[in-house]
Amino acid sequence: MMPQVRRDPLLARKTLEKVFRDVLVGIHLWAWVVSAGKYRMLTFALMRYYVWNVVQSQRAFFREYLYMSRYWWAVLIVDRAGVIIAPWVWLTVGVDEWHISEKAASKKN
Repeated sequence: MMPQVRRDPLLARKTLEKVFRDVLVGIHLWAWVVSAGKYRMLTFALMRYYVWNVVQSQRAFFREYLYMSRYWWAVLIVDRAGVIIAPWVWLTVGVDEWHISEKAASKKN
């Protein structure tokens, strides 16, 4: 590990959070599904709280960057892109054909 990570607990936590982000997203999704099945009202309340926080952070962003309000859909997609793209990334780890042309990939075989 880098010396800065050893000295700063917040940096160490954030580094580990980034490394295990995809695993944590999977755990969170599983927890939402399980809790929705057992505790519907509590899950609904927590979901409202979560959505409320997302909406508030988006409003703050749009207040600061007024010109982006036309592209609200792009802001939402970029914020959630990791959840959408991560499974595809993990499934294609070690496959390098995506960054070279199909012609070069077919010659390789």
